[in-house]
Amino acid sequence: MKNKNLYLLSIKKTSKYWALKEGKSYLSKQYSRTRLSLENAMVNEDEFTAAEIQKIMQHPIVKVMLSKLVLFAPEKEFSGFYADGVLTDTEGKKHQLQDDDVLVIAHPSHLYKAVQWDLYQKHLFAERLVQPFKQVFRELYLVTKDELELGAKSERYQGHQIQPKKTVALLRSRGWTVSHEDGLQKVYHKKGFMATMYAMADWFSPADIEAPTLEHIVFIP
Repeated sequence: MKNKNLYLLSIKKTSKYWALKEGKSYLSKQYSRTRLSLENAMVNEDEFTAAEIQKIMQHPIVKVMLSKLVLFAPEKEFSGFYADGVLTDTEGKKHQLQDDDVLVIAHPSHLYKAVQWDLYQKHLFAERLVQPFKQVFRELYLVTKDELELGAKSERYQGHQIQPKKTVALLRSRGWTVSHEDGLQKVYHKKGFMATMYAMADWFSPADIEAPTLEHIVFIP
């Protein structure tokens, strides 16, 4: 054991060891940034042409992640896993893409509307495919009858207890902003509306006695 420890110490003193360690750290950070960028692209429904997808797939880190994600062609209404200009669906059917075909990283809402969501869930489970972030097994909350009656207001999460600091940190990572006057807000520029979350909470100090609760969310043009 003593000799082994001495050997490890001698390795750590070499320049190659530190070069490898720095390289690992760089790749880990790049992986995290790429994963977040792809997830945001899915949430924001960012559009890419097939030619653009082919180009960014040349990046080794992007390729590893993007090849495990389902892409959706909204104009032609088919989906699949991308490889060399082709989308292959769960049944093995191949859809040849043209360079100008528009693609998005499929959100569960796309797959649900196309009646394909359960097919991809079964496929991932059968193939033991692990995606870089929750896509196919992501939660999907459909608008309820009560919410339709309320119009621009949702009370779905009313009464749910939260931890202010953790809630703010999570929502900030999802593009929400915090304001002393208005609380939590997120602007959806492409959709033309803003979401505002209300709660019995002080977002800027911890609630030590009792966890505060959510009230409602309002969507404003």
